[in-house]
Amino acid sequence: MKILVTGAGGNIGRGVVPKLLDRGHEVVLSDLNRLETNLPFFQFDVQQGFGLERAAEGCDLILHTPAWHGIHWNQKTEADFWRLNVDGAFWAFQAARSAGVSRFVFLSSQSWHGHYDKYGFTKR
Repeated sequence: MKILVTGAGGNIGRGVVPKLLDRGHEVVLSDLNRLETNLPFFQFDVQQGFGLERAAEGCDLILHTPAWHGIHWNQKTEADFWRLNVDGAFWAFQAARSAGVSRFVFLSSQSWHGHYDKYGFTKR
């Protein structure tokens, strides 16, 4: 299966891509920041929508994993998270439809969930 992974340089994308490759999938990467890779790569801002359709051409699945890497979540506003996760998903859905991609998986950015602490996770 040919899979486009958006946000491929983020925590989730970096974790998923090797697993997809291990399972024999053909993987296309996209990210706002330039990535050092031998895989097909498209650099664009998912919040703008430009470039998504071209990256999605010929793909069977878009795995949308929006990310801000190198930026701590508390440096962003709620509107920033909305633009990345909701507006970005809108553009990714549009690209899937335009490129004829029939499968779409959306994993919101890890930073959308905000700060957590170990103490809270230990309580039942």
